[in-house]
Amino acid sequence: MSEEELKREIAGGEGSALEFKSTLRWNIKANKNDDAITLAVLKTIAGFLNTGPGLVFIGVRDDGSVHGIAEDGFKNDDQFVVTLYGYVKTAMGPDVAACVNATVHQLDGKTVCRISVSPSPSPVFVTFATEKDAFFIRTGPDTTKLPASKHYLYIKEHWTSSTPEKPRPKIKLEYVSPREGEECFRFHNLGEAAAFNVSTEIPLSDTLWAVKFGPCC
Repeated sequence: MSEEELKREIAGGEGSALEFKSTLRWNIKANKNDDAITLAVLKTIAGFLNTGPGLVFIGVRDDGSVHGIAEDGFKNDDQFVVTLYGYVKTAMGPDVAACVNATVHQLDGKTVCRISVSPSPSPVFVTFATEKDAFFIRTGPDTTKLPASKHYLYIKEHWTSSTPEKPRPKIKLEYVSPREGEECFRFHNLGEAAAFNVSTEIPLSDTLWAVKFGPCC
């Protein structure tokens, strides 16, 4: 992406689908690496995974000004990206990495990391630092930890209900002449449900006709 494109994305400011983080692991105030800083990044990524697509910029301050990722102290950009993915895989599972696309860019002479997050096909929980199996969602411009009592309903609404119902196989019956001595109508299934390998018999003697399924002959 060009600097102009990056600046246009950042210019909109933080919102429901965009968040800025100054660093990945460096606590600017305490002047040291801090798991709480990394956890804040992971929470945001998890929120987008569980709610919808979003962007996270690391190396950008809350006001949209460029801070850069130099203070995180990595030898090069590749090491930064590898470490970021390591955090994601450790905290949320290796499968989640497929929904996260992290790239580094030069902006105003400094390096920033742009993380594009796609919705996860399944619920994502975070286990890192002070959090264990924590479930985060996006609520407007914020990342919110959802109480355990509300996990089931949220998951049902966002994943279970969106799973398409498997269509029932079609049945097509063909009349089969009865054998000598048989007192019933016989049909053979030719439809999609033929995989069931069934035939149908309707006894003539029954007051109410019953459909019985059994092995084909």
